[in-house]
Amino acid sequence: MHRSTPFGALFCALSFACAAETTESAEAAADGNGAADSADAVADAADAADASDASADGADGADGIDGATDGTDAALVDPPLPDWPANQPGLDDPTARKWFRAGAWYKENPDELDTQMKGLFDAAYTGPLGDPAGIVTCHAGSKASGATAAKVWSRIHVPDTVIVLAPNHVNVGAPAAIWNAGPWLVPGLAVPVRDDIVTRFLELLPGELEGDRVAFEHQNAHPSEMMLPYLTRKNPNAKVVFLSFFDEEKADYANFDAARVKTFASAVATVVRELEAKGEKVLLIASMDLSHYEALVDFDPKDAIMMDHIGRFDTAGLRTSVVEGNFTICAEIAVSIWMEAMLELGYTGLDFNERGNSVHLSGVDAAVGYPAGIVWRR
Repeated sequence: MHRSTPFGALFCALSFACAAETTESAEAAADGNGAADSADAVADAADAADASDASADGADGADGIDGATDGTDAALVDPPLPDWPANQPGLDDPTARKWFRAGAWYKENPDELDTQMKGLFDAAYTGPLGDPAGIVTCHAGSKASGATAAKVWSRIHVPDTVIVLAPNHVNVGAPAAIWNAGPWLVPGLAVPVRDDIVTRFLELLPGELEGDRVAFEHQNAHPSEMMLPYLTRKNPNAKVVFLSFFDEEKADYANFDAARVKTFASAVATVVRELEAKGEKVLLIASMDLSHYEALVDFDPKDAIMMDHIGRFDTAGLRTSVVEGNFTICAEIAVSIWMEAMLELGYTGLDFNERGNSVHLSGVDAAVGYPAGIVWRR
């Protein structure tokens, strides 16, 4: 395999001048302020794998609320990774979305990223894969949340069509946005966007959803970007659609009442049903983190409450807990839309429901909580 031409330095200043999360800032510093990490990538996986599992909501592989089996199918295997090109694809494409976090939150060299992701996956689970309809997964840097994220990604077979619902941590660009431009770059790949699905979303949500690049082209759009290192190493042939919603940990349900959540969820469910009617499998992702920068003794009970709501697709209960309890979740809008869409598609809860946190990296006094959830396809 070949090494790509790195371009993370073009964005290094932006990526670390305004680091949004305490644990992620620590990770960036540990990785050399944006330079490619020369340490053994497997050691990164081991570091992440040290994350506390004491707060797990359920046993690994346990049957979930929906009463399904563990979802595994011995016939499901990940497609092989290609030999990466000598030069990064998409660099000369003005419509492409360049990365901001490679070289700090995940490896910038494609071969090293392969090794890093494999180390995380192997540390989490090595059994047969399952066929997911939807997942809830975290979006911090790989050292902070990689072990929790890998609990999900290591268990699933990623189909060729992936729709991501994610928060935009800063009020930049359209507050409800869909990426309507070119491919998303990740080391070794230019990941194509499904323009037909983008067009369909805009048809279904006129005046509600905007085609916009600005909402995604900044360092604090990492909740979308951080899906790519994992999903492309599970399926390098996947095509993506990204929707984002202004939604940071202190802005509870900004401009999204329950009715608007359901409007968006109905559109998401319609798109998924239409694609499935054509014989396509779709993976619907909610990218989110739980409590932010609180002491473990304070946030662990809150995270348990939130994951109980999410596990039962209880959007009303989640809203009440978040608003009345002043919980510091990010992505309550994205995950609420995801839950309501899954309900419309006939699912009733998570089949795999766990969580983790950044205590191994940030200590017990100011940590972030991370979700890990899977719904197996029926």
